[in-house]
Amino acid sequence: GYVRRGLFGEFCRRLHIPIQHYAVFCVVSFMLLAALFWMFWRTMRRSGLDAASLGVFTALLASSFCITLLTNLVGYYDIPMAMMVLAVMQFNAPRVQAIAALLAAIAGVLMHDLYAIAYLPVSLAGIACALDEGTYRRKGLIALTTAAIIVPWTIVLLPAGRLTTAAIAQLNGAIHTRIDFPFHEGVLLAIFSDSIHANVARMLGNMRAGTYWIEECFALLAFLPATLFFLAAAWRIAGKERRQLRLYFAICTFAPLLLNLVAYDRYCWLGMMELNAAICAMAVCWRRSLTSDRQAELRFGMKWRRAAILLIALNLATDVGLFQGSSHPFPFLSYWGDYKAAKQAHRPILQPPEI
Repeated sequence: GYVRRGLFGEFCRRLHIPIQHYAVFCVVSFMLLAALFWMFWRTMRRSGLDAASLGVFTALLASSFCITLLTNLVGYYDIPMAMMVLAVMQFNAPRVQAIAALLAAIAGVLMHDLYAIAYLPVSLAGIACALDEGTYRRKGLIALTTAAIIVPWTIVLLPAGRLTTAAIAQLNGAIHTRIDFPFHEGVLLAIFSDSIHANVARMLGNMRAGTYWIEECFALLAFLPATLFFLAAAWRIAGKERRQLRLYFAICTFAPLLLNLVAYDRYCWLGMMELNAAICAMAVCWRRSLTSDRQAELRFGMKWRRAAILLIALNLATDVGLFQGSSHPFPFLSYWGDYKAAKQAHRPILQPPEI
């Protein structure tokens, strides 16, 4: 029967890929990660964004924290889902791209239900660019924008089947008999026992704590600068007169932040945000290269290149924790730790010197 997030495992079973063995699982995971990076490089070059910026956009994407996050998440569904979005972009014809986006949406939701919010709108970015080119097609862009807001949440909030504790325990036992590496049993309990409405209620309760938003702001310091840079580049390529297209890019970019209402995995949602901004920039630049005059070459000036180099330097000089325990947190987060320690000790943060 239907099992949530079971498509990838079923696909590997059909191809006789024994991912239940840890060595095979590692090889498959790192091959998918390498394929994703190759698709990033290929898409950046084909879009013309790399040539327009003399390579600094590729360098910025390579140094960004979303690449750090994807490398940290090797073996997770985030990587094949991002690959499907980039695969949709490889088609030039809007109709073919729409069919590919539909097929990717079906496969993506069966792989992980959060694909609908995180990646479905951005997979249609190229189609949105095509719809905005004609006067009569702009109504289609408005409809696409509305659908990008309503359809993903409709898919995620649909009532899903829930398993009893005994059934989850039976499923855990069946998995343990097949795999040869440790398995986190609590994952299945979180997926199958609680409804999406219970998860939203739990997250809203967490958001009532003031420290939640303080930590969110510190996490944004790592991902937001490069995100705004790629979004600004997409807006510049689109042009000031294409306001509806700019709005659609903003929706695609910040849509993953709504996943904070579903689950506590903020670094993952912020990484998706940064990745979507880069995909929007590549999509609109690619569409421009297909429709505009070849002589009207796109060029980013020295200010853009200097800003990108500054962001590259900041990305390489700073760090982000990613919940790994032993890794170092983002530098500004350490200040927050000092603040909490000082607050617990009931002493001011900045003490006067002892004279």
